[in-house]
Amino acid sequence: MPASRSRLSAIFFTVLVDLIGFGIIIPILPYYAQRLGAGGFGLGALMGVYSLMQFIATALLGRTSDRVGRRPILLATMVCNALGYLLFAAAHSYTVLFVARVVSGFAGGNISAAQAYIADITTPAERSRGMGVIGAAFGLGFIIGPAIGGLSAHYLGPAAPGLVAAALSLVNFVSAYAILPESLRMEHRTTRGTWDFSHITALSWPPGGSRRSPSPATRSRCRFGPASCSAGTSSSSAGSSPSSD
Repeated sequence: MPASRSRLSAIFFTVLVDLIGFGIIIPILPYYAQRLGAGGFGLGALMGVYSLMQFIATALLGRTSDRVGRRPILLATMVCNALGYLLFAAAHSYTVLFVARVVSGFAGGNISAAQAYIADITTPAERSRGMGVIGAAFGLGFIIGPAIGGLSAHYLGPAAPGLVAAALSLVNFVSAYAILPESLRMEHRTTRGTWDFSHITALSWPPGGSRRSPSPATRSRCRFGPASCSAGTSSSSAGSSPSSD
């Protein structure tokens, strides 16, 4: 069945809030860091640690969502996002500011679970449109985030961007809790370890040495990262169809 418009909208808002939350602090981060005594290296560390934690968390959270389901990961990271932005708003030392960026970066890795959710609820024919929703949220978040950050800091004070981002994360949590059901059925969940990515190489070189071509549905999912790839392999092997509304 076609993917629910409300569920696609909730995933769109999830990714949008992630990217707004990332961009909303960009206009004031240099001033924040300078006020707390950070130099150029310290500022670079604040920018870089967010992306580093997101890189690590993308694989970790995507793999975990293959075991426990997408919904728990998405909801938990929304709360973590809110916590990270509250820490940012309340930071009175460089250490607290750095920890806030670590927490927010890790929570931002939920994009892999969002991609996997889209892969779960869409048919192969719909999947490009579903992933396009995530791409649109990326672009819109990068546009809206810095604008909200600059305006809120100018009119409401330096703590305002963090508070606004935290509020958006909590609104996202409430809407997702009400709208998003679990998309990954129990029989399709993996029992592989969190750091076991052998299924990716097995798509091309399975045990036995002969090359195997994955199904079109699996190839389509694997274009969007390890979490959606594993969602494709587990669903294909079980002969699954997207969850109905």
